[in-house]
Amino acid sequence: MNQNASDRIYRVDLTDAAGVVHASFEKTIHIRYKIPDSGG
Repeated sequence: MNQNASDRIYRVDLTDAAGVVHASFEKTIHIRYKIPDSGG
């Protein structure tokens, strides 16, 4: 993997007021860090 990037994985459960899970999914966020331009 690139040293300037990382993945964050989040799990989401959609529940009702009683706490019953009706839907679940995972969301992956790819984070890339910008390298400063050395050209000025």
